Amino acid sequence: FDITILASGRSELLCVSVAELKVIVGDDLGAVLERNAISQGLKKCPVISQFTAGQRAELMKWVVVKDYAAGAEAGAAARILIVLEGSLSGLEKDKEVKLARGDWIEDEALLNSSSKESSIKNMKSGSEGAKVAMLTRDGMASALKALGVSIANSENDASDFTRKMILAKKVHIFRHLSEEQTKKVVESFVTMKFSQGATVIEQGTPGTSFFVIANGELEVFINDKSVRRMTRNSYIGERALLFHEPRTATVKVVSPDAELWAIEKATFEKIIAGNMQQQLMNRIRLQDTNFGLKDLIQIKVIGAGAAGVVRLVEHKSTGMRYALKRVKKVDGEVPEEVQRECSLLKDIDHPFIMTQVNTFETKKSVYILTELITGGELHGAIREIPTVLSRAQAQFYTGSLVIVLEELSERNILYRDLKPENVMLDAQGYLKLIDFGIAKKLPEGESKTFTMIGTPHYMAPEVMRGHGYGTEVDLWSMGVMLYEFVCGYLPFADDLDDPTEVCTAVLKDPLQFASSYKDANGKTLMKGLLTRQPRKRLGSGIGGWEDVRGADFFLQGHQGGCVFDKLLGRELQPPWEPKGETYCDPEELDVNLSDQDELGKK
Repeated sequence: FDITILASGRSELLCVSVAELKVIVGDDLGAVLERNAISQGLKKCPVISQFTAGQRAELMKWVVVKDYAAGAEAGAAARILIVLEGSLSGLEKDKEVKLARGDWIEDEALLNSSSKESSIKNMKSGSEGAKVAMLTRDGMASALKALGVSIANSENDASDFTRKMILAKKVHIFRHLSEEQTKKVVESFVTMKFSQGATVIEQGTPGTSFFVIANGELEVFINDKSVRRMTRNSYIGERALLFHEPRTATVKVVSPDAELWAIEKATFEKIIAGNMQQQLMNRIRLQDTNFGLKDLIQIKVIGAGAAGVVRLVEHKSTGMRYALKRVKKVDGEVPEEVQRECSLLKDIDHPFIMTQVNTFETKKSVYILTELITGGELHGAIREIPTVLSRAQAQFYTGSLVIVLEELSERNILYRDLKPENVMLDAQGYLKLIDFGIAKKLPEGESKTFTMIGTPHYMAPEVMRGHGYGTEVDLWSMGVMLYEFVCGYLPFADDLDDPTEVCTAVLKDPLQFASSYKDANGKTLMKGLLTRQPRKRLGSGIGGWEDVRGADFFLQGHQGGCVFDKLLGRELQPPWEPKGETYCDPEELDVNLSDQDELGKK
């Protein structure tokens, strides 16, 4: 070492030796750490961060690393610069900037084909030189074509198309379309040009078009009163693609001219139909939160437990149905675990995670309003299937869990209690993860927590050992569920109930498969997920969730497309489709409701 580090007080350090690192990442440690530094830099860039992990991995293939002597000009024609060693200085939008190791800079014109001049100028290395990773203009264009998000031959057209793709992901109803569906929507955008004073949409007329502002400025009027202005990258009219409703506002061009990207309802309906269209309509309806408890009437009680009572309620005006959970306060305060669950759910918008619509507080209780999930528990559904799950059926459920857990991992959230009882099915038979009561979001900069919590049969070994754990615990639980799907019983302690005995089995028993289970790729995936050393577990390495997605098990039978894309696009037949609505057995519900006056009356 060329430095000495002294502790200024009592300290606790997490250490890893070079030898241990080589076990995890291989012999070329320097190259792996450099690749990780580039990956982290790309994730911080506002535009590139909008790409998926897989797309960022493809972009990395086009990143060039160069060494520069002291004072040398660096990064000519670069779209993105990431400093790996040394320092850079120069101008960004004509303002002086200095970049140290780990810093990055992104060209403002990265995805704006109308801008010919870079916002990054006169970058030079510092007194000790610099090692810089960069994505050039040509490299960016080549990467976009390799990703298949470009349908054009020129860099400008490719950037324009990618900008549309990224903007589409910011529109609520487009956010969780499959990659293929999003491409088709973007390819259907028509460029429309308007002059100053032109009316784009008029209040009261039927809505049939959706618009994105490519360039220019628009003003919104309601009953002839100006309410706001909208500029580049804003959008209007998303409800028009799904509902037959009159426009609620008039929109006019106030800039000298404006360029808009538009798609018609008829075109959209050809791309997005059936299950996906119904899903989008439901999610749009859930956005309306401007009402109170008195606007809701109770239909019936559909669940009860230690945490509280769940009612099926209906909005008096709209007829929209929801689930309403009541939790009593303790000493006048909302229980901490309830606060934590509500805080997590309010920030999550995902089609495979239960949507929290609103929360209400009274003197004695807190009420949590969520979407109504009618298909019952996955635990019950897999028992309706007469045999163990086939490969295609296991791909459906496990692939859905991969999509959900990757989303949580990106947010640094540990679910910590993944099991069939905490997964429900919507009316179409697709998964919904519920019950975030013991989930935890790790603070920025932290990667471990220490509480021993969860259900022992599905709990990862490192949780039991008490030395700290991260998001990789959910990978283990998913492996247990996959094993249960295809073998029909649990991999460890299936015939045990005592928590101590269960923990011993999870920590020590060998992983063995049923003699009837012959799928070699399935076994390989489960062995990877059920690796007791978390650092060697599939999905916990440098490749992250891409290693899980790339498992051969998920590729079988899907040569014509990606199983994960098909799941997001709701293009696959669920293993079990709910017949009607499934709730708790009324005979099992013994509840005494003392808060009837809090809700509305019929």
